[in-house]
Amino acid sequence: MSATAAKIGGILSEPRFVYKLLRWGDLIYGTPEQLRRIGIGLDIHFPGHDDGRWRRICVDPRGFKVDLHFNSVDGGGIFVASITFPGRQFDVGAVAKQFAPGVELREETHGDVYTGTADALVAAGIVPAGHFPGWPGMLKTTVNIKPDGSMERFCKMARAPGGRYIQQISKGQRPTYRVAVGVSSEIEEAREEGAQRLRGEWELRMDALPRPAPLIDLPGFRASPKIKMTPKYRTEGNVITLAPRSEWMAQA
Repeated sequence: MSATAAKIGGILSEPRFVYKLLRWGDLIYGTPEQLRRIGIGLDIHFPGHDDGRWRRICVDPRGFKVDLHFNSVDGGGIFVASITFPGRQFDVGAVAKQFAPGVELREETHGDVYTGTADALVAAGIVPAGHFPGWPGMLKTTVNIKPDGSMERFCKMARAPGGRYIQQISKGQRPTYRVAVGVSSEIEEAREEGAQRLRGEWELRMDALPRPAPLIDLPGFRASPKIKMTPKYRTEGNVITLAPRSEWMAQA
């Protein structure tokens, strides 16, 4: 355990300090003073007022990269330290593939997403000519086209099969656009089932891995438990409760 580690009776019992053990890593909430006491952000100047754009990268005492940012939900001078352990990222999203010259397609859960320039998207038959945000007669930021080809005045995500929701995602001489096209409920359900299956497989792999020791002493935690058993915790506010050993996750 690092010399900067805090004891259970100290920092973990302090108001608004939270230490969560997640499958992908550690998620810690605290004031700048609390985070520094466990070795995070020692050489970083924390702003004294909430700024949703503030973000800093540092390294924790174990050598893992820390993504520091404001707690945008609760605010009140609380910051979030997000620490993702190498090899534990959950990334089973849709893979981009070429649909047509200059157009990429991602088959996401709730629809097909195409990206490309206006010329490429028109040539591929994805968007009618001239129907792009900011163009004459179109809304400035988004364009919504109903499945029957008529225009929807309100800017909302196209969910009906064949509906198109168009956004500009880059500027310049040849700006690019993102076009979300709705799919049928049957296709959406099949993709959702596939995503849940991949998520479950990832969770089993993560639960079988030994976990790095946390930055503070936690009751019953073992850095290298026998047969790769991973402790399960329940968090309520700033209290972490260790589950009975019978509920710990073990490699199948």
